[in-house]
Amino acid sequence: MHREYFERGGATRAQLLFVLAWFHAVLQERRTYMPQGWTKFYEFSPTDLRSAADICDSSAGVATGQPDWVTINGLLGGAIYGGRVDNLQDERLLLIYLKQFFAKGMQERRLAPGVVLPSSGAHADYVALIGALPAQVGSS
Repeated sequence: MHREYFERGGATRAQLLFVLAWFHAVLQERRTYMPQGWTKFYEFSPTDLRSAADICDSSAGVATGQPDWVTINGLLGGAIYGGRVDNLQDERLLLIYLKQFFAKGMQERRLAPGVVLPSSGAHADYVALIGALPAQVGSS
Protein backbone atom coordinates (compact mmCIF):
# COMPACT_ATOMS: atom_id res chain seq x y z
CA MET A 1 0.00 0.00 0.00
CA HIS A 2 1.17 3.49 -0.68
CA ARG A 3 2.26 5.55 2.30
CA GLU A 4 -0.24 8.34 1.58
CA TYR A 5 -3.15 5.91 1.41
CA PHE A 6 -2.05 4.09 4.53
CA GLU A 7 -1.58 7.23 6.62
CA ARG A 8 -4.81 8.89 5.50
CA GLY A 9 -6.56 7.99 8.77
CA GLY A 10 -5.66 7.36 12.37
CA ALA A 11 -3.95 4.49 14.12
CA THR A 12 -7.04 2.26 14.20
CA ARG A 13 -7.46 2.55 10.44
CA ALA A 14 -3.79 1.71 9.85
CA GLN A 15 -4.01 -1.27 12.20
CA LEU A 16 -7.18 -2.47 10.49
CA LEU A 17 -5.57 -2.23 7.05
CA PHE A 18 -2.51 -4.13 8.25
CA VAL A 19 -4.64 -6.84 9.85
CA LEU A 20 -6.62 -7.08 6.61
CA ALA A 21 -3.42 -7.55 4.59
CA TRP A 22 -2.22 -10.19 7.09
CA PHE A 23 -5.61 -11.96 6.93
CA HIS A 24 -5.52 -11.94 3.12
CA ALA A 25 -2.01 -13.41 3.17
CA VAL A 26 -3.10 -16.15 5.58
CA LEU A 27 -5.96 -17.10 3.25
CA GLN A 28 -3.58 -17.16 0.29
CA GLU A 29 -0.99 -19.25 2.16
CA ARG A 30 -3.56 -21.89 3.15
CA ARG A 31 -3.89 -22.74 -0.56
CA THR A 32 -0.38 -24.19 -0.37
CA TYR A 33 -1.62 -26.93 1.93
CA MET A 34 -4.64 -28.26 0.02
CA PRO A 35 -6.64 -30.23 0.92
CA GLN A 36 -5.77 -29.57 4.58
CA GLY A 37 -5.64 -25.77 4.22
CA TRP A 38 -8.68 -25.43 1.98
CA THR A 39 -10.62 -28.25 0.38
CA LYS A 40 -10.03 -26.64 -3.04
CA PHE A 41 -8.20 -23.73 -4.66
CA TYR A 42 -9.93 -20.40 -4.01
CA GLU A 43 -8.87 -17.38 -6.01
CA PHE A 44 -8.60 -14.64 -3.38
CA SER A 45 -7.43 -11.80 -5.59
CA PRO A 46 -5.89 -8.36 -5.13
CA THR A 47 -9.33 -7.03 -6.09
CA ASP A 48 -10.82 -8.83 -3.10
CA LEU A 49 -8.20 -7.22 -0.88
CA ARG A 50 -8.95 -3.78 -2.31
CA SER A 51 -12.72 -4.25 -1.92
CA ALA A 52 -12.22 -5.44 1.64
CA ALA A 53 -10.02 -2.40 2.35
CA ASP A 54 -12.78 -0.14 1.02
CA ILE A 55 -15.29 -1.83 3.33
CA CYS A 56 -13.00 -1.48 6.33
CA ASP A 57 -12.21 2.10 5.38
CA SER A 58 -15.86 3.10 5.18
CA SER A 59 -16.99 1.16 8.23
CA ALA A 60 -18.70 3.21 10.86
CA GLY A 61 -16.51 3.89 13.87
CA VAL A 62 -13.08 3.43 12.28
CA ALA A 63 -12.26 7.11 12.65
CA THR A 64 -13.18 7.01 16.36
CA GLY A 65 -11.27 3.79 17.07
CA GLN A 66 -14.41 1.64 17.35
CA PRO A 67 -14.95 -0.17 14.03
CA ASP A 68 -18.32 -1.78 13.38
CA TRP A 69 -17.09 -5.37 13.68
CA VAL A 70 -20.48 -6.92 12.90
CA THR A 71 -20.66 -5.13 9.55
CA ILE A 72 -17.03 -5.82 8.70
CA ASN A 73 -17.38 -9.53 9.52
CA GLY A 74 -20.68 -9.75 7.66
CA LEU A 75 -19.44 -8.13 4.46
CA LEU A 76 -16.05 -9.85 4.40
CA GLY A 77 -17.57 -13.22 5.30
CA GLY A 78 -20.69 -12.97 3.18
CA ALA A 79 -19.64 -11.02 0.14
CA ILE A 80 -15.92 -10.49 -0.38
CA TYR A 81 -14.18 -13.65 0.81
CA GLY A 82 -17.13 -15.83 1.71
CA GLY A 83 -18.64 -15.27 -1.71
CA ARG A 84 -15.87 -17.41 -3.17
CA VAL A 85 -16.06 -20.23 -0.62
CA ASP A 86 -18.49 -23.02 -1.52
CA ASN A 87 -17.60 -25.73 1.00
CA LEU A 88 -19.13 -25.82 4.50
CA GLN A 89 -15.85 -26.79 6.19
CA ASP A 90 -14.00 -23.98 4.41
CA GLU A 91 -16.77 -21.51 5.27
CA ARG A 92 -16.52 -22.39 8.98
CA LEU A 93 -12.76 -21.91 8.86
CA LEU A 94 -13.11 -18.55 7.12
CA LEU A 95 -15.58 -17.35 9.77
CA ILE A 96 -13.21 -18.44 12.54
CA TYR A 97 -10.42 -16.42 10.98
CA LEU A 98 -12.69 -13.40 10.57
CA LYS A 99 -13.70 -13.53 14.23
CA GLN A 100 -10.07 -13.95 15.27
CA PHE A 101 -8.74 -11.03 13.25
CA PHE A 102 -11.67 -8.60 13.10
CA ALA A 103 -13.02 -8.17 16.61
CA LYS A 104 -12.88 -5.83 19.56
CA GLY A 105 -9.36 -5.80 20.99
CA MET A 106 -7.76 -6.30 17.57
CA GLN A 107 -5.18 -3.66 18.41
CA GLU A 108 -3.86 -5.57 21.45
CA ARG A 109 -3.76 -9.06 19.94
CA ARG A 110 -0.71 -10.72 18.52
CA LEU A 111 -1.06 -11.68 14.88
CA ALA A 112 1.48 -14.44 15.41
CA PRO A 113 4.12 -15.17 18.06
CA GLY A 114 6.14 -11.96 18.48
CA VAL A 115 4.05 -9.98 15.98
CA VAL A 116 2.29 -7.07 17.68
CA LEU A 117 0.62 -4.21 15.83
CA PRO A 118 2.24 -0.80 16.14
CA SER A 119 0.11 1.66 18.10
CA SER A 120 0.57 4.39 15.52
CA GLY A 121 -0.73 5.12 12.05
CA ALA A 122 2.76 5.75 10.65
CA HIS A 123 3.55 3.72 7.54
CA ALA A 124 7.22 3.47 8.59
CA ASP A 125 6.24 1.61 11.78
CA TYR A 126 4.48 -1.09 9.76
CA VAL A 127 7.33 -1.33 7.26
CA ALA A 128 9.70 -1.80 10.22
CA LEU A 129 7.44 -4.54 11.61
CA ILE A 130 7.48 -6.34 8.28
CA GLY A 131 11.27 -5.95 8.04
CA ALA A 132 11.70 -7.48 11.48
CA LEU A 133 9.67 -10.60 10.67
CA PRO A 134 11.63 -13.84 10.56
CA ALA A 135 11.60 -15.86 7.34
CA GLN A 136 9.00 -18.08 9.02
CA VAL A 137 6.76 -16.51 11.63
CA GLY A 138 7.10 -18.45 14.83
CA SER A 139 10.71 -19.43 14.16
CA SER A 140 13.51 -18.04 16.29
